[in-house]
Amino acid sequence: MVFSKNVKVEQCAEILRVLKMAEVQHHEKYLGLPMILGITKKSVFASIKERIWKKLQGYKEGLLSNPSKEVILKA
Repeated sequence: MVFSKNVKVEQCAEILRVLKMAEVQHHEKYLGLPMILGITKKSVFASIKERIWKKLQGYKEGLLSNPSKEVILKA
């Protein structure tokens, strides 16, 4: 569990005790995305776009037209 800096230490300890969870300082990724995106969001999302593009180029390449692939990538 990760807490905001605005949460008091006592509240953090109580929540962790009740939920029987451990506190971590940061996660590197959550749902495939970095937890802290920073200013360069374009590069972060470019890697996702590239992974999806590679999957589309795979075995179903003949089933989708290029405009269809572009729509999927933008979604």
